[in-house]
This record gives sequence, C-alpha cells and structure tokens, in this order.
Amino acid sequence: CDPSTDDRAADLRQGTAPRRRYSYFATDGFTHGSSSRHWAALATWARDKNLWFSPSAGPGYDDTKIRPWNGGATRGRGGGAYYERMLGAAASSGATLLSITSFNEWGEGTQIEPSVDYGDGGPDLYLTITRRVGGAWR
Repeated sequence: CDPSTDDRAADLRQGTAPRRRYSYFATDGFTHGSSSRHWAALATWARDKNLWFSPSAGPGYDDTKIRPWNGGATRGRGGGAYYERMLGAAASSGATLLSITSFNEWGEGTQIEPSVDYGDGGPDLYLTITRRVGGAWR
C-alpha cells in the first residue's frame, strides 16, 4: 500500500501534528493505521518524509460492556499472546517510537497494569512482556 495516496491511510496522514503520525487504536485490522501488517510500510513512508510514525500496541480490546454495539472491534487477549504479537510487530516495524494503549483502561479491556485477572501468567504478565519486547527494541 502507498500511505501517501491510499484513502485507507487518511487517518494517519491527518495526524495531530505536522511531524508526527501515530496509531493509538489497539484493534489490529480495524483501521489502516491500526493494522500491524501496514506498520513497516507506514514507518518507511514517514521516515522518507522526515516524519515520525508511532504504532501502538495493546493487550486486546473489548469495550462491549460500555459500547455494546462495538463488538466488531473486540480482540481477545489470548493469555498475553495478542499483546506480544502486536508489540513485537510495532518493535520490528522500524518505527521511530512505539506506544502502548493503555496502562489502566479497564473499560476498554486494554489494561496492562498488574492484576490477578491474568491467571497463570501472573499479575505482572503484561509488564513482563513490555519489559522483554521493549528491552529488545531499544
């Protein structure tokens, strides 16, 4: 895809600042900019234009308790597998920056803060994944 002309990349081209482009939505495939398969091309495009691109990884997404109509955006956590895949894709994209959606957004199911809800992965599961993948990216 060519982010400079592809209409699906309009959300990325219309970022909030002239030198930065980012994707914050943690649902892989929901928008062009939130699709991990596009991140390497978007990072290259941004670099060629002297811009920053920052893909955002999330541990999953489920806001159907507060937005029941939004089931199409739901992505299961898979015991940390979704987050590891998304964060890994962000780290390997060649992007200037990485971001994480989010730390404690329980209403959207994107929390990574410690919790007993993570079962066998332990309460620090998502912080451990962040440390491991983020540390390798640096």
